[in-house]
Amino acid sequence: MVKNDYWKFKLARVYFSLVFLFILGLLIKYQILEHRKYNLVAATYHLKKIILLPKRGEIFDKKARVLATNVPIFELEVHPSYLNAQQKVKACSLLLKVFPQHSFETIYNLLKKDRFFYLTKNLDYPLGKILEKEINEKNLKNALVLKENFCRLYPFKEVSNLLGRINRQNISLWGIEKKFDNFLKGKEGYWYLQKDACANLYPYPNYPKVEPINGENIFLTIDLDIQRMVYEELKKAVEKENAKRGSCIIIDCESLEILSIVDYPDINPEFFYLTPASICEEFEPGSIFKLVILATILESSQREIFLKQQYDLRTGYLQIGKKRIYDAEKKKLGIIDFYDIFVYSSNIGVSQLALQLGKEEFYKMIKKFRFGEKIEIGIFNEAKGFIPYFKNKKVTNIDLCNNAFGQGIRVSLLQIALAYLAITQNGYYVKPILIKKIGEKVFKPETLEKIMDEKNVLIIKEILHNVCLKGTGKLANFSENIEICGKTGTAQKFDNQLGCYSSKKSIVSFVGFFPKEKPKYLIAILLDEPQKSRFASEGVCPIFRSIAYKLYYSKNILAKAEKR
Repeated sequence: MVKNDYWKFKLARVYFSLVFLFILGLLIKYQILEHRKYNLVAATYHLKKIILLPKRGEIFDKKARVLATNVPIFELEVHPSYLNAQQKVKACSLLLKVFPQHSFETIYNLLKKDRFFYLTKNLDYPLGKILEKEINEKNLKNALVLKENFCRLYPFKEVSNLLGRINRQNISLWGIEKKFDNFLKGKEGYWYLQKDACANLYPYPNYPKVEPINGENIFLTIDLDIQRMVYEELKKAVEKENAKRGSCIIIDCESLEILSIVDYPDINPEFFYLTPASICEEFEPGSIFKLVILATILESSQREIFLKQQYDLRTGYLQIGKKRIYDAEKKKLGIIDFYDIFVYSSNIGVSQLALQLGKEEFYKMIKKFRFGEKIEIGIFNEAKGFIPYFKNKKVTNIDLCNNAFGQGIRVSLLQIALAYLAITQNGYYVKPILIKKIGEKVFKPETLEKIMDEKNVLIIKEILHNVCLKGTGKLANFSENIEICGKTGTAQKFDNQLGCYSSKKSIVSFVGFFPKEKPKYLIAILLDEPQKSRFASEGVCPIFRSIAYKLYYSKNILAKAEKR
């Protein structure tokens, strides 16, 4: 008997020792080895992390007028599982006061499903504050949860395609909003709150609170007054011509600030997004590209030969292999000098110049003008254009001629504008600014390269002025006292279905600056597929004239008023 008791006692000791070791092992596992993991699990029951949203940076024009701002709103989360039947009726009655467009049955049926849902993500802030007070009074705050948020507001439609958009999840989609999202969005903060047994939340001093860092404000060089004026002018022109779209860029030649970037319509009907087509879309430029061959010849060692020659255009065409190059409307300009080739925009004359010059110098000048590369002025998805020669170095004589008068290559309106801007800067290629300031950082224009001698710039100015005096740009003039310099362009569009250039679809354009001496403004305009005007001289020059007139005289009146 005593022996049996001894073994029982020994077994009991072993059993309790094993139990003790097992419990000790569990304690070591949960309290030491996996402490962090289970501490986090426990925290989910008595802690709640509240995300503190930063205020997104605002966007302003050059005169500090708000172009993009934030409006406080509420999102309303509904958690029906926290409500009993009586509370659901009470919640329905409360929600109907705020959302009278819904019926009692609709809201009650949603509550009966006991599934979480958003009733709205865009509740007016004042209305939300009233609702918040009533929710607290009726003790429904666990079931009806109001969360503060911001809604992005764009007060002026005229700059909508330039600014871009952010969606309801505060994700930037395109435009300046996308390009500078890292500066605008700021940094989220957070706050840990203590939950009690009834799921009520209380601040607890041992839990951290990190304040959000608001986004930085951005100031543009865009002048809202000019932007709105150009928008209306472009809208009228597009509707009058029944064109596919229109674009316009205005640059201050003195401050090198981009004052206006307008596209109408601002929504791309093919992709349903807002984008500045003048920056992000490419087109074949036509005769406005003749500036490049003109600059190349004037900078070449054969300059004097070209300037003294006469050019025979009496046949009305230039035969290159099996292809023929014609002038607009198959005109026969006769025998003309170097200058009149550009004044009257002769494709035949420019082709003769290109063949005589050769390809090497011409494509080097294209490179100097930065065609085929991005300018990086601060717009998301900026187009870089396409110059086939830069890709394969193989160019036939017909390719060279076509490229010389702006066919078979693709550029953006911005690239064309900057090429002509170099003429206003005495031959220096400059990078203007669109972004004036981000936070405290101020941006300035850059001078990138001298690409032309000043004496050649003077010749180009004279030619461009004669284009507006007696050539294709006569309708661009708005005053006898203001000398305009500019160039028209009419480019046939390539028809993919026919596999050739269309005789009906074209892009008409004009780039001009004024005054001739000490230029103040540069304006680049295009219309895509105008239905009434076949040529730039009649389709785009009148738009330039109207915009230039309003721009010049309104600014002069303002300047005089400021002096007084």
